[in-house]
Amino acid sequence: MPDGHSPPASVIRHESGRLGPCNPGRPSGARGRRGSHVVDAILDDFIANKDSALKSARFINGPAYLNTIVKLLPVQPSIGGPDVRGWADAEVDKAMPAVRKIFAIGGAARDQLFQVEAVMFGQ
Repeated sequence: MPDGHSPPASVIRHESGRLGPCNPGRPSGARGRRGSHVVDAILDDFIANKDSALKSARFINGPAYLNTIVKLLPVQPSIGGPDVRGWADAEVDKAMPAVRKIFAIGGAARDQLFQVEAVMFGQ
């Protein structure tokens, strides 16, 4: 019962741009086929020239090279800190002057935290 206002059955998209009913969209892999060929070519080139590519990356852009290495390394499990509640009074008395000095000097909170952590671990 067409009333002249409903879209024809051949419309495959709604006005909002979404796919219409019973429209599967692109076939699997069709959208990225060209991009995957480029990625494969780059990977093949890297495999063929990996020694010189890594050497030049290390010298040309050292920070990015190190950042990539850090991202590829396995994440270490978190290590629990020392249980300071179980410290004897002598251990607390030994650590407190160093901790007070760290906070008295000031600086970035992150750096202070690392320094306190080093005191707690006895480093």
